[in-house]
Amino acid sequence: MPPKANARSQRRAAQAHIPAVVRHFIETFRMKQKIKKWTLRLTVTGLFIAGLLLIIILNPILTYANKTTHKTFYNLP
Repeated sequence: MPPKANARSQRRAAQAHIPAVVRHFIETFRMKQKIKKWTLRLTVTGLFIAGLLLIIILNPILTYANKTTHKTFYNLP
């Protein structure tokens, strides 16, 4: 038996005296925490990737913009 399953069965045995409604609330609360944690991870990862792409795309554009010169092809009086 893997150790994780053993720990799970021990946790269930410890929660056996807890009413089903309270156990359901605890599991729902844990799931909400997991969802919040994954949402935070995905948001931070998305922002990091978006920042890298902006730096990679905008950096050459901005450096090339400094080299742009406009020549006038007409004579002013």
